[in-house]
Amino acid sequence: MEIIMRTGISKTTSLTLVAATGWFAWGMTARADAASGPWYRNPVTNAAYRQEIVISGGLTGSALTNFPVLVVITNQNNPIFGKAQSDGDDIMFTSADGRTQLSHEIEAYTDSGVKRLVAWVKLPLLPGGRDTAVQMLYGNEALASQQNPAGVWGSDFLGVWHLNESVIAGETNYDSSASAAHATRYGSGAGGTAGRIAGGNAYNGADDHSQAGGGVFVNTNGFTVSAWLYMADTNNPFHAIEVGTDLGSYLGVYPERVPLFSVRNAAGEQVGTYGQPISLASWHHVVGVARPTYSQLFVDGVDVGATWGTPGGLSLLTHCRYIGGAVGSRLNGALDELRLCGVARSADWIKACYRNQGDPDAYIAFGPETGNGQWEFRQKIVIGASMAPNTDQTNFPVLVAITNQDSRVFAMAQADGDDILFTAADGTTRLAHETETYTNAGARNLLAWVKVPALSHTADTTVWMYYGNDTVSKQDASAGVWENAFLGVWHLGEAVSAGGINYDSSASAAHATRCGSGAGGAEGRIGGGNAFNGSDDFAQTHGITVPATGFTISAWVCRDPSATGANFHAIEGSYGPAFYLTITGSPYYPLFCIEDSIHAQQGCYGNGGVIATGNWHHYVATATPGRLDIYVDGVKQTHADWGADPNGISAQVRCKFIGCSSLALSDCWLGKLDELRLCGVPRSADWIAACYRNQSNPGWLTYGPDESRLPRGTCVLVR
Repeated sequence: MEIIMRTGISKTTSLTLVAATGWFAWGMTARADAASGPWYRNPVTNAAYRQEIVISGGLTGSALTNFPVLVVITNQNNPIFGKAQSDGDDIMFTSADGRTQLSHEIEAYTDSGVKRLVAWVKLPLLPGGRDTAVQMLYGNEALASQQNPAGVWGSDFLGVWHLNESVIAGETNYDSSASAAHATRYGSGAGGTAGRIAGGNAYNGADDHSQAGGGVFVNTNGFTVSAWLYMADTNNPFHAIEVGTDLGSYLGVYPERVPLFSVRNAAGEQVGTYGQPISLASWHHVVGVARPTYSQLFVDGVDVGATWGTPGGLSLLTHCRYIGGAVGSRLNGALDELRLCGVARSADWIKACYRNQGDPDAYIAFGPETGNGQWEFRQKIVIGASMAPNTDQTNFPVLVAITNQDSRVFAMAQADGDDILFTAADGTTRLAHETETYTNAGARNLLAWVKVPALSHTADTTVWMYYGNDTVSKQDASAGVWENAFLGVWHLGEAVSAGGINYDSSASAAHATRCGSGAGGAEGRIGGGNAFNGSDDFAQTHGITVPATGFTISAWVCRDPSATGANFHAIEGSYGPAFYLTITGSPYYPLFCIEDSIHAQQGCYGNGGVIATGNWHHYVATATPGRLDIYVDGVKQTHADWGADPNGISAQVRCKFIGCSSLALSDCWLGKLDELRLCGVPRSADWIAACYRNQSNPGWLTYGPDESRLPRGTCVLVR
């Protein structure tokens, strides 16, 4: 009897018995819902494996930007060996989120014999005194090389010679920087030797040297030259590295092992810095820093220089012409990791280089290997064409709201929803999204804002929601949702009391500090909202300046049933009052007021709709030079103006106060607010109507059944 089992990922089993000639088959009644179309495969997170790398906060005492950190693996049991491609092409590095790829260059990779990985990874920010986590991903046989040396070394680096080539005369030491100032080897020596980091280059003290090409000039505002230096003897002074011709500037050693950094100033004079004797037969990190008014010499991370002369400005020098010495000043020893930077590096930068390169294991730790996983499920979401009236909309943030307690997203996504992501209709093009709320226990719900590049008013728009990947980190990209015209987006979902923060999801980061005696948190129109007590509650931001060409302010507002009177300011700009959105009169019409460019108050109130107490209303106002408009629940109001048409728009700070007037912090709002936004453009009536429809009625979106990447269930075949 032969038994064949095929297992999917369904958690339930329903068996049927089917009879046929000569065999029996038991199969579960699994849905045939394996996906048939293209499936999202992020090229970064598609690697099979990952390891977290933690860089110690002790590497630097101050923040460094665009720092190339050295990652070295010599542990013969590290699981990367044998799982990455044999040439390491699929190895890549990301930030802690597991998907923001970092530029890297692999200097050496060997996965057999004596195994080793030596890689340089550019960190956009290396904070001082705080650990930094990055991810190393590998295990994707389909990938071409992921290296980007030019991205690692950037514009500040004018030359980076790893010197790991075993070269003889006529061969090349390659420059990894964008200068491509590759150096040709001269002399009778063999060249290749063990280096300080990976391979190095040996020099015989007689005729060995290399000469770099290229015509890049050193910046006269300052430059830095550095190398690892190994001296076999000190019979003669030598120039390990020479910048320019005719003794332009050089880093070398004088008799009695004294390190020297000499700079040619703007007057053509040689001025320089020297240190204390260094030991033979040992590697030393030697760095020269030139500035227009002084120079420095660092040995093994320490500033050791004494200076003679005054630079008096720096001469314009072509870079790193000679490596290993010029005639009469040749090195007997070895060099490794030679660099020329077009900026004067700080002491903390140099010390971090020495620590990282001198003992990488002391500052870098590797976490255990984990699987990188795939997304197992997806669900089609169809946005009805009639949600966008009259015209198409671009880069529209669509609210995806799932409250169906039986939706499988709540069972199959991560507990915090970090693995949820969205794509376009093709199933592969990633869409930026922000998750406002995700709860998979109790009253389950998902509220997410998804930026849809093109929202049609004539045909339904389809997007895909993916979930079911236990190994990925948070997939949100809030800044990508609220790009361009959005100057402030406060969801107001934080249940905050005085001193707490209502966060701004836009790039402005104009987070609002809560003030007053009220509790703050309340049920909102979309997710959570904020309640204001009408006496001392408000929130204050650092303010945002909008363009004089126009802007839009919008919010969901709910006046408390006990509210009486008028002029309760829901949202206000800077002191003046320069601008505010409020309720006035009886039966409480919406009012929008600004200060124009000649500091006159201009305003309008809508008399086509009433803001009823106890109900949520979508309240929007737009300002353009010469016109103000108010919308309530997606409908433009017939409005009345006072004063002349606005004489332009004043350059005032908008959205500084939420829930009160800036005048003695009075006219405090009694009620609730939700989803407050400030845009740097006057939105169209169709955009505003689409927002109202989407946010007020989740029925504009329909959800298909979830699909699985593989067929579900278990089938047992007995022959």
